[in-house]
Amino acid sequence: MSNVGTKKIKFINMEARRVGSGIRELRLRRGRSLEEFARMTNIPSDYLDRLEEGYEPEVERAVLARILEIGEARCRYYTNQDLINIFLCISPRNPPEKLI
Repeated sequence: MSNVGTKKIKFINMEARRVGSGIRELRLRRGRSLEEFARMTNIPSDYLDRLEEGYEPEVERAVLARILEIGEARCRYYTNQDLINIFLCISPRNPPEKLI
């Protein structure tokens, strides 16, 4: 990940796919369809789908923060890398009790 501290987070290597997997897992753990979660987060469903699939090379920091807030992931973060790490730990391999 580059541009620590900026408003946009640019993903490197496989981060986009791994973060997208975390976004999808968070949404599914809340029992929401893509369309429902998009409405709840005020993010266009096609953009949310691209994020989940890992097709977006960068994302606004505020978008990831909103996804965490609406997804009810209780956490604090300080840097862009901390924010990325939250999504990287939310995966099908990590049960809900292991969330940050």
